[in-house]
Amino acid sequence: MAGNRPVRHTDRDRKKDLKKIGITAAALVVAGGAAWFGISRWEDSRYETEGGESTVYVEPVITEARTVEVDGVTYVQKQNIETYLLMGIDDLGIAEKEEGDDGNGQSDVMMVLVLDNSEDTWRLLQLNRDTMYNVPVINDWGDITGVQFEQICLAHAYGKDLNAGCRNATQMVSGMLWNQPINGYVSMNMGAVSSLNDAVGGVPVVMPEDYTSLDPAFVKGAEVNLMGEQALKYIRARKSVDDGTNLARMARQRQYMSSFLKKFMSLNEKQILDVTETIEDYIVSDMKTGVIAGIGNKARQYTQLDLMTIDGELKIGELHGWYEYYPDEKSLEQTILELFYTRQEG
Repeated sequence: MAGNRPVRHTDRDRKKDLKKIGITAAALVVAGGAAWFGISRWEDSRYETEGGESTVYVEPVITEARTVEVDGVTYVQKQNIETYLLMGIDDLGIAEKEEGDDGNGQSDVMMVLVLDNSEDTWRLLQLNRDTMYNVPVINDWGDITGVQFEQICLAHAYGKDLNAGCRNATQMVSGMLWNQPINGYVSMNMGAVSSLNDAVGGVPVVMPEDYTSLDPAFVKGAEVNLMGEQALKYIRARKSVDDGTNLARMARQRQYMSSFLKKFMSLNEKQILDVTETIEDYIVSDMKTGVIAGIGNKARQYTQLDLMTIDGELKIGELHGWYEYYPDEKSLEQTILELFYTRQEG
C-alpha cells in the first residue's frame, strides 16, 4: 500500500542522508539485528509515545520518573534514556503489504535497544519470539478489540498495514517492560538477508553443530563463508535443526550478528552506501534519518554493554502443539530494573 512506501528523495539527498548516518549508525543497527535492519530512506509516518514523538530527537525522554518498590528496595526510573524496538519480519517480500494479504507477518526477531545518556552506554535486550504474553488484537481501523495470550511474535500480524503491526508490537513490548516508553521502531523483512549478506562479501561462521540437512557445507566444526541463501537458511531455520527451539536459533543469530558486524565495519563509506541501498525497500520505520544518525553518533562515543536475554521455561502448548516460552518473573524483573531503573539511595 502507498502508505508503507519510503519517502522519495533525490539521489543527492539520499546519499547525503546516508553519509550523515555513517559507519557508526550502520554498525549500531547491524549490532541490533545484523541482517534485519538497513539504513536509507526511512518512513515519514509518526507514532506518538508516552515519551514524545519518535520523529523528534529530544532529551531527556522521560520527564517525570516513576518509582517502584521491589523486595523492600525503592527504585527510580532512569530519565535520560532512549528505547527503540528492532524487528525482523518473517516475510521474504519487500516491505509493502499488498491489498488482500492476510496479516503483516510475524516478528521472528525482536530486540530492544537502550541508550543510557547519563552513563554513556548502550545495550540490547533480545526477546524470545515465543514468549507468551497478552498481545493486543487490533482491527483495520487501529482499534483494540481485545487481548490474546499468545506468542509475542504475533503482535506484528495484526492491523491494516505494516506500520500498524509495528505500532501494535511496540505497544505490547512497552507493556511487558512495565510500560517503559519506546521512542521508535524499525523492522526489516527477511527477504533482504541474502542481499545484505552478499553485499559484504559473505559472512564467515563456524558451524556449532551438524546442519547438513540445510546445506551440505554445514558440517560441524567447518568454517563456512555464508553466501546467498545460505545466510537465510542459517539464521532462519528452526524446526529442522538443533532441538527445534527458538532458543537455539537465537544463539545462531547472535553468532551471525557478531561476524557480520566485523565485516561491515571493514567497509569504506562508498561500500556502506552501496550496501544500505540494496535493502531500502525492505524497511519500515517511524523514525527519520536524522534520528538514526543521532543514535549512531552516540553509539560511537558510548560503551556497548553485554547483550541481555530473559530466562524462562520452554513448553509445548496444549492447544496447537507450538513452542511457548514463559519468562521467569524474577529474571524479567531484574532485567527491567537493570535497564530502566536505579536504586534509590538514602
